[in-house]
Amino acid sequence: MTIQYVIGDMYSNNRRSPREDRLYERPSAKNAQGLFPPDACVFVGNLSIKVSLDTLTEDLGDKFSCFGRCHVKIKQDKKKGLPGAFVQFEEVDAASAALAWNECTVMHDRWLRVERARGRRTAVIGLRCMTPMSHEDLAFVLNGRGPVEAYGFEPHVINEWFWTFIAKVTFAYVDDCKDMVKRFLWDERYYVVLLDDDGSPMVPPTNPNQYDNNFALTRYRQKAVQEAMRDNPPVRKPLDSQYQPITGRTIEEYVQAHVKESQTYMNPVAVNEVIRDLEITWKAKHDMAEWFELAATIDDSEYESESEPVLVWEFDSGYDENESEIEPTSYDDN
Repeated sequence: MTIQYVIGDMYSNNRRSPREDRLYERPSAKNAQGLFPPDACVFVGNLSIKVSLDTLTEDLGDKFSCFGRCHVKIKQDKKKGLPGAFVQFEEVDAASAALAWNECTVMHDRWLRVERARGRRTAVIGLRCMTPMSHEDLAFVLNGRGPVEAYGFEPHVINEWFWTFIAKVTFAYVDDCKDMVKRFLWDERYYVVLLDDDGSPMVPPTNPNQYDNNFALTRYRQKAVQEAMRDNPPVRKPLDSQYQPITGRTIEEYVQAHVKESQTYMNPVAVNEVIRDLEITWKAKHDMAEWFELAATIDDSEYESESEPVLVWEFDSGYDENESEIEPTSYDDN
């Protein structure tokens, strides 16, 4: 997949410039994720269920506004009905400060869970007729849809006989991606599917801890385990005895003996690859021989039924065998 990193969309020079129609909107909790960067949004969980949603919104706004201007949107879980809040700051530094400050995590006698919000803003775009997507199609679809952070084309396998090319696009703002999906939900030519990817999967992260103080640390192996994995060759499962040669020696023993007799150094990894390839080939030959032996023992007459009717296709050529041959007509010159 070839990825193109975009500084702005195809028609803009400012990557963080919101969509043109949003520039005249007043910032609110409803449109904040379309005006401000997704890295400036935090999620607040473990909220009290004994307080009304309006009170939660007001209290969260008062608590987090000490870091900077913010907009609070509360959503309830469809299954359990538990509330969760998205606090969208206007600046990324304000969100970083909110994630790093632990004193603000108590409200309504409950410990709040503050973490970086998931920004699902990557979508797949394709043609409903299954023809490959082109740059012209992508430019037409993205025209006026908001700034794009990255895009690329990749093959998509439809079935074992047919494949095509689709486009994968990461928008700079979350709401622009959501509006894109809604706009082409019933479109007759193009389809847009929102991916379950956080942030921008096509853009490599520079510092994963930059905006999240509770980022899941990588679980490193102990030093002794690392040294053992480095010094010891990879463990290889030997071939079953039923597939080994009938001489009593395994394929691995034959290869190791040949390497020893040649008196040339070979990388142990390369030797293991040779052994693996020979074992695969030997097993395939063994299975094929079994199939041939089984096929030789099958009597086709056992599967023929005497009562089974025989279909005979007749074709009328217009020629009757009982008719005598047509004698050539003799012409008398007289």
